[in-house]
Amino acid sequence: MLKKVLVALAILLTVVTITLWACVKLGAFNVSREKLITRYALPQSQWLDLDGAQVHVVDEGEGPAIVLIHGHFMNLRLWDDWARILSQKFRVIRYDRSPYGLSGDDPAGYHMDRQIEQLSRLLDALGVERATLVGTSSGGINAFRFAARYPERVEHLVLINSGGLPRPPVNPLTAPPANPLRAWLFRHYRPRSELEKTVKRSLAPGTEPPDWLVDQYYQMNRRRGANAGIASLLASYDPGNPAETLAKVRAPTLVMWGLDNQLLPHTEADQFAQFMTGAPVVVKKFPGAGHLAIVELAEQLAEEVARFLEHPREGAESLAEATSE
Repeated sequence: MLKKVLVALAILLTVVTITLWACVKLGAFNVSREKLITRYALPQSQWLDLDGAQVHVVDEGEGPAIVLIHGHFMNLRLWDDWARILSQKFRVIRYDRSPYGLSGDDPAGYHMDRQIEQLSRLLDALGVERATLVGTSSGGINAFRFAARYPERVEHLVLINSGGLPRPPVNPLTAPPANPLRAWLFRHYRPRSELEKTVKRSLAPGTEPPDWLVDQYYQMNRRRGANAGIASLLASYDPGNPAETLAKVRAPTLVMWGLDNQLLPHTEADQFAQFMTGAPVVVKKFPGAGHLAIVELAEQLAEEVARFLEHPREGAESLAEATSE
């Protein structure tokens, strides 16, 4: 009897696996970029051809230019509240980093040099010589590396829960075993439940992610071909030498961090300040905010940036930490 049950389970598992494989290969879980554009594009949306990559850009307001750069699995719509506030005094430019959001795949690949040059080409296409760069999470890496490579083009730099600092090496003896099926699936499709976990970890502990936020993450990352591009982007990441890179930054810098960040500890904000020996730096930390502070405290942080741009060196001389109430 037990043998029959095991055989039946094996057959069922085989059928499920084949069905899943067929659904993924046929794109049953994916949606077209055109459908996503219909749902998520803004009246100000435009697409720029940057060396073969169709990059989604929203350009609003007048005044000194600010470029908002999102992180992994994110998209420019997470900056909606920021754009509403900052566009009253500034020219606010936000874009979907390829292959995220409503941008297309980048035929040139996703290595860091390419991402930096794409940002340079974006500024050129929009006629922007100098700008303030605001980067969150992995978008912060793009921002500070650009600022180090092109200091003459960066007026101010704002890093929010930025990635890019050295990570401890993974111990193969204690790391969980790799799951080839899971890795293969995620290269083609990420279930909503997985992205919901990602969003929840990105918020302050005990915070339930709103449905609109989870749905936006899920839908935007269902674009046909997006997950293969994301896998390629993540695999091509080179940490480089962040201390050496950050020392080349010359722009006045504001480092903001969520005190309740579950992904990157707030002590990393202080490490950024220590590495940035060539620029005045202000560090501010915010209770009640996690890794997605740009959403959790959108208005507060946007207003903080506006104040910083008016008085960029205030509080920077001693690199003292200023914890917001």
